[in-house]
Amino acid sequence: MTVISFADRFETIADRRSPLTVGIDPAPDNLARARARAPNATFLQRRAEDLPAGLGPFDAACFVNSLHHIDKDRMPDALLGALAALRPGGVALVIEPL
Repeated sequence: MTVISFADRFETIADRRSPLTVGIDPAPDNLARARARAPNATFLQRRAEDLPAGLGPFDAACFVNSLHHIDKDRMPDALLGALAALRPGGVALVIEPL
């Protein structure tokens, strides 16, 4: 399964053996921790609302405790960018604290 993750705890999403996972985070410290825990994954230092064109296709896009960090006026950009990176029939998962 190919997954793009916008996760607060990326390593809980990534299969440590799979090279088919991409993690997105703007913070270098978060990426360093995630790289140490999931060394076979690919990581991009950028904001979810500024995904590069042509990223994917992925089977799933996961926002885990991360969407609330995006400015409300840019949330549509982040969500639409993630949806655009999905293959047909792909799944988007959003988990947020209440």
